[in-house]
Amino acid sequence: MSEANVGKVFSLTGAQGMQGPPGKDGADGKDGKDGAALTFDQLTEEQKAQLKGPKGDTGAALTFDQLTEEQKAQLKGPKGDTGAALTFDQLTAEQKAQLKGDKGEPGATGATGATGPKGDPGEPPTSMDASAITGILSLARGGTGQSTAAKALHALINGASTLTSTTIASGDYIPVSDVSAATGKRITLANLAAALAGGGGVTFGTYTGNQDFPTSGTYTNMQSISLGFKPKFVLVGQMSFGWQPPLARYVEDYTDVTDVRLAYATPNNPYSSYYGTKKSFIDTITVLEVTSSGFSVRNAFHKTSSGSSSNWGYNGQYALNESGRTYFYLAIK
Repeated sequence: MSEANVGKVFSLTGAQGMQGPPGKDGADGKDGKDGAALTFDQLTEEQKAQLKGPKGDTGAALTFDQLTEEQKAQLKGPKGDTGAALTFDQLTAEQKAQLKGDKGEPGATGATGATGPKGDPGEPPTSMDASAITGILSLARGGTGQSTAAKALHALINGASTLTSTTIASGDYIPVSDVSAATGKRITLANLAAALAGGGGVTFGTYTGNQDFPTSGTYTNMQSISLGFKPKFVLVGQMSFGWQPPLARYVEDYTDVTDVRLAYATPNNPYSSYYGTKKSFIDTITVLEVTSSGFSVRNAFHKTSSGSSSNWGYNGQYALNESGRTYFYLAIK
């Protein structure tokens, strides 16, 4: 039988023959022995294909647990290098929760530690709620240095650290709108008066005389009073007249005239008087005049007779700048 017919089944039909003698090997004439088992590798490709059955259903995925120990060992690769240590941050939230143990019992109170050295005073906060401030806040810390609202307001207006009672001076400040401004938002009394005068108003004040009263033919220099502007009208007079009236007044025999202590002038009309000791030497001089920045004053004296009642004449003094006396002025710009 040829190799091609191995494994095939043949059907032979006919009369049963006589049983033959046992077969011989044929090659050496000896009896045959049991042959070796047929293996799958000895089959032809055609025979192998005939043994293949129909395609089965898709089986379940093979799991690692279904492998034999030998198969598992074959899957194991060579030993790798030592990896980096696992950190807590690499764990998932679930893994971290698994590491947390049960809450322990409170521990015993520890002993009081030793007191350390006192630290340096800390810096005050840069800002805080004003309602939390108590006591007096110094000027250096942005406060007023005062303990009451009235004193604090006074300190803010005047830039003073303490409250004192004084009379109003020409250099005192009057708050206008914003008292925190250094310039432009406050004004002195003197500047206010000048501003009012500069707008066509009236200004007034005082000056002190600085001349001895003349008794000879020598003129005295005029004293200049500065107002900061050229007045349209100026009136000057002595503050206290005593028994003497402010204007000239003749006595009953017309031989004398009292002191003149009140006068006025305009730019084109100065106040002038006679000056001298004898009628032949009498001159006319100005005792009050308007200047470009205020006005000027001086004293004058004249005597035209001996003063005897038998000789008609008059004597006079124009006291507008007598040394040590206080005079007032009123000027209109």
